[in-house]
Amino acid sequence: MKTKAEQRAALEARKQDAARVARDEPGLKYWVDDCWISREELELRWARERVDEPSSTRLPLYSVRFVRDGWINTLVQTVSDSESAFALFRKVLRGLPHEEMWVAMINARHVPRGLVRVSQGGAHGCSITPSDVLRPVLLSGCSSFIIAHNHPSGNPTPSADDARFTAALREACRITGLTLLDHLVVCEHRYQVVQ
Repeated sequence: MKTKAEQRAALEARKQDAARVARDEPGLKYWVDDCWISREELELRWARERVDEPSSTRLPLYSVRFVRDGWINTLVQTVSDSESAFALFRKVLRGLPHEEMWVAMINARHVPRGLVRVSQGGAHGCSITPSDVLRPVLLSGCSSFIIAHNHPSGNPTPSADDARFTAALREACRITGLTLLDHLVVCEHRYQVVQ
């Protein structure tokens, strides 16, 4: 915020600049957006602002950010097989009384770049779509990913819904150019891969 003295100095400088412009460049008379413009340019700007076409719509501008919520300690340096993927997800999915689905974003060198919980449900399942899974992967800039969810019952056998969801997700990956490396069903000490 400018002090009163700074504001007065800026106003005085603007007045002196206006006097110089009026003397040296008689066509420029209006101070708009920190520059001098002619009457014609000012009228053209006003005309642009007055255009009220029925097809024009004011749209909000958004920015999307990928925000880190915390850290998880893991010994997994690279994800080379289902066993290392199980070790990565086991910490976040172990012992939960409800079902959750997590995504691990994996870079081109198979190094995990982060984990995101994409769904949390009840004891018998969770509602999720392929777009819920792909959104964080696309935002992360990674080219591949692994998903895992738990079965609170302790039985890691994939259900028919798990297989259908994996098939739909593989199709969405084919369209977007991403690679689904694995889909695991994780329980306390064991896991199974959804085919």
